[in-house]
Amino acid sequence: MGQSGNKQSVPWISRALAREPEFCSVMMDTMSALIITLDCQGMVVGFNKACQETTGFTFEEVQEKPFWESLIPEDEREGVMRVFNKLRAGQFPNTYTNFWLTRTGERRLIDWSNTVLLDENGDVDLIIGTGIDISKRYQTELRLQESEARFRRLAEASFEGVVIHDHGKVLDC
Repeated sequence: MGQSGNKQSVPWISRALAREPEFCSVMMDTMSALIITLDCQGMVVGFNKACQETTGFTFEEVQEKPFWESLIPEDEREGVMRVFNKLRAGQFPNTYTNFWLTRTGERRLIDWSNTVLLDENGDVDLIIGTGIDISKRYQTELRLQESEARFRRLAEASFEGVVIHDHGKVLDC
């Protein structure tokens, strides 16, 4: 087996390596997660299809521009820059949740997992953020909290007693 098995795998490996950039590009664009790649100055060097669909911006519109200029609401920039600077300083991986702006000014809540790619000297070369848009879940949680607060106000203002139970077990009164 030895050498003949290795010789058969070499052409396949060569083809795979030759197509690696294309493979990575296709993978990034077929994922439903948002993937943004930044250089150490915060310039956008990668912006997958999910980012484009979520924000309405094309890659060409954000390419080689500071990500905070068009994507981060002004009131979120300080916290985002703190996280960015920690990554740049080599403190990775990390997670962070912040709002992103869409082309229309809508705010989308994104839950991020961030890491870096190091160069051959071990220095940070690229910063990669992978995010999930949790805006719908966030809005649902807010509506539930509002509903619970409204119910509590009604119950507390009632002249009658209110008991919440589950098959006879009192949960609240």
